[in-house]
Amino acid sequence: MTDEVPVVRKLYEIRSILKTEPPPGADGSDWYRYEIAHGTNCINGYKQGSLEEVTEAMEENVVLLNERQFGKRATASNKKAEVKTETETATETATETATETATEVKTEESAEIKTVS
Repeated sequence: MTDEVPVVRKLYEIRSILKTEPPPGADGSDWYRYEIAHGTNCINGYKQGSLEEVTEAMEENVVLLNERQFGKRATASNKKAEVKTETETATETATETATETATEVKTEESAEIKTVS
């Protein structure tokens, strides 16, 4: 076993998308202000389009941000990925380590058998 402490990461998530006036220096209509939260940090911005278009674009951005953080395991179908407690993460890590160790022992035994034959 290792003495590593599991890291519990927070997910990016859409906090709000609200219709607003165009940002300074922008023209046109159908502007929305969005807020993407990551723990106590926020990403704020503006996007032009219908509510459906802006929502879809922000959902895609959230998936990409979470993929950057967790790797490709966070997929578009997992927009709301499961957040695990430290205990759950530690238990999974211990189980994975035990499984890897058992696999290594089995592989070594197979290699020894082949060598003896």
